[in-house]
Amino acid sequence: MEADLFVPVRLEGLPNGMILVEQPAKGIEIRVRGPESRIQSIQGGRIGYTLDMTAVRLGVQSIPIDPARIQLPMGVSIVGFSPKTLAIELARESRKALGVTVALSGEPPPGKEV
Repeated sequence: MEADLFVPVRLEGLPNGMILVEQPAKGIEIRVRGPESRIQSIQGGRIGYTLDMTAVRLGVQSIPIDPARIQLPMGVSIVGFSPKTLAIELARESRKALGVTVALSGEPPPGKEV
């Protein structure tokens, strides 16, 4: 049996001081082949793909997907997947303190405080 599955992508290990400017795709579409009972056991989100962010650099990058890192039951194999790469963009995090003046007008609704 063959089936198409959606594999969510999880990001792990984003270095301190870096932020994601452009998020990668939310997931990978895979086509698997194997016994029906084993394919049914992984349908419904029981698999995932973790993208290790510890070695990424600043700027735009295209990270190849390694389908061997998607854990499947014995006897189930990947026959195709898309996309082949995940595009991300990282930048240095910066913080700046700004003075803010709030101009209040009117009264808050009953039971609310400012």
